[in-house]
Amino acid sequence: MMRIEKILNNNVAVSRTDDGKEIIVMGRGLAFRRRIGDGIPENLVEKVFSLQSSETTEKLQKLASEIPLEHILIAEEIIAYAEKTYCKKLYDGIHISLADHISTAIDRQHKEISLKNPLRWDIKRFYPEENAIGVQALDIIQKKAGIRLDDDEAAFIAMHFVNAEMNQNMSQIVSMTRIMNEILEIIKQEPGIEMDENSINYFRFITHLKFFAQRILEAKTKDDDARDLYDLVKQKYSRVLPLTEKVASYLLERYTYIMDLSEKTYFTLHLQRIMKHTTICIASPLDGTLVPITEVKDEAFSKKMMGEGVAILPDTGKVFAPADGEVDTFCDTFHAVGIHTGTGVDVLIHIGRDTVKLGGKYFTPHIKEGDKVKKGQLLIEFDMKAIKEAGYDITTPVTVVNTAEFSAVYISQGSKVHTGDTILTVEGK
Repeated sequence: MMRIEKILNNNVAVSRTDDGKEIIVMGRGLAFRRRIGDGIPENLVEKVFSLQSSETTEKLQKLASEIPLEHILIAEEIIAYAEKTYCKKLYDGIHISLADHISTAIDRQHKEISLKNPLRWDIKRFYPEENAIGVQALDIIQKKAGIRLDDDEAAFIAMHFVNAEMNQNMSQIVSMTRIMNEILEIIKQEPGIEMDENSINYFRFITHLKFFAQRILEAKTKDDDARDLYDLVKQKYSRVLPLTEKVASYLLERYTYIMDLSEKTYFTLHLQRIMKHTTICIASPLDGTLVPITEVKDEAFSKKMMGEGVAILPDTGKVFAPADGEVDTFCDTFHAVGIHTGTGVDVLIHIGRDTVKLGGKYFTPHIKEGDKVKKGQLLIEFDMKAIKEAGYDITTPVTVVNTAEFSAVYISQGSKVHTGDTILTVEGK
């Protein structure tokens, strides 16, 4: 039989196991009218704590003497639910922090004091399992304590579980969440990037970001022995790597963190996976009427040697950028321009048929090769009337030159289009 070594209150006592390990024993009235050395009736024992750290044990003893036993037992039921349902491995500190938080939250609710959690939606997005635990915790608290806490409390409780999984303090979890959010915002700002937040690859990427953010805060880097793998990834996923480099530049400027080749390699691989089914939208570069690419009177386009695409019979003589990107090809006769978009799509805009023979006459360029351009930026002006009077067809093909690098290129339906309307939808491979 366990014997009382120290009484904390009527419901909590300190005892020892047969091998001398200190334990905390809890149960309603188990220490009432008892003395040091008395046995503890087994039928009164509701919870026994055997913690790894003596410091944690001391903190739990102090907490147990200050808050109601009911609140500690509620916390333990929530922890048991998390361990059983999600197989969570948690650091001992959760027994103290969660019980203390729940007791404080219940007290606040009785006093009608409500706290808003500014990270509520980020917690739900980045830590879905922990958020689900928090939501279930509200039900457990309501059932056991007869009080319903605000929905924001689910996120606060979730943060305690994130903390217990990663053995970080709460301020570090907040900082990690901020860094993750910043990185995701950079990715989302890339034109045409859409991520399926319910996919397993997205979940894996978020898990990678958690530990990546932790390394940033701790200024730790991986062993940089990934040159061969990095070179392979650079060659195979050239359309994704620029986004990795953009993130690396941001982290260097914002946190003075140098993203080494190993980090860049694995980050790029994760990006490639979450972009696997991403759709990239290419906008119409001019106003006009859509013409099937197979009807263009130039076999290089009609037989799709220049990639999948569509043609436009222009209404006006102005060509605009179909997406953010870089001018990687610009003929010195100004009749054709190639844009390498930030999402890795190579778009060719070819104004008219055989217009190269004009030698640049009737064309006015507004960009040069190597320029960075934004979607909707004016690229070229041309004199439609003069070109037609010179005997040239002004039907303008717009194609994805690197079609083979993608799963599919879909053509928008309809006839009339305006600058900025989506005419091509490219699906990631």
